[in-house]
Amino acid sequence: YALHTLSDTGYTFHHKQCIGDQVLAPYNHTGQACFSPDGKYYARYCARYGIHLFKFDVWTGLLSDPVYIPTPPEIVINIDWAGGICFAPNSKYLYQCCGRYMYQYDLSEVDITKSRILLDTLDRTSGKVEIADFNHAALGPDGRIYISGNWESRYLHVINRPNCRGKNCDLVQQAIPLPVQNSFGIPNVPHFTDWKDVSTACIPSGVMEKIDYFKQVFISFRDNILQILLDDSLL
Repeated sequence: YALHTLSDTGYTFHHKQCIGDQVLAPYNHTGQACFSPDGKYYARYCARYGIHLFKFDVWTGLLSDPVYIPTPPEIVINIDWAGGICFAPNSKYLYQCCGRYMYQYDLSEVDITKSRILLDTLDRTSGKVEIADFNHAALGPDGRIYISGNWESRYLHVINRPNCRGKNCDLVQQAIPLPVQNSFGIPNVPHFTDWKDVSTACIPSGVMEKIDYFKQVFISFRDNILQILLDDSLL
């Protein structure tokens, strides 16, 4: 693992660290890696090789206490080869996307692997076309987790209450329709909130199904000025 620093003086190499006993292999490009919002964990994941979880020191940039979480046995690698991971705002739960399956882990447990909960399997009975499987995921500034599909899809899944244990997290499949096809990924963005001054409790909230957010966004380009107008209900 190589760590670089970025500051007002520039971008520089800091150190390299060799840690963990799992061999890196060619298919790691199909997975996802991320830090927890509190900065205490780093995790990377590929469906073929499982989750590599480390503690992270934000002051030194050093990884420690490696934990290996194998891919669930029900995953058929030839079918569910894609996937991603995302931490909850409270940094207690880690979500794992495995193609047709969605899991949650409790990082506060002694045996994290045994804490695994199957949240849901992909719903193919909705009648919707170009549905998304569970691929890459990202924590939004609103505290919800948004999940993109693999290949061509026109929907995002949403976890409305990611700080909640098990199915109380309120995973809504195919919740947000997209105006065009999306493939593989989701925007890689930093954590805009450290959540220290924001409640990370399991608070009810929700993205209602059938809400089309994109119909409430109006974009125009005139005289070299880009204007984006939002419906009041989105503010």
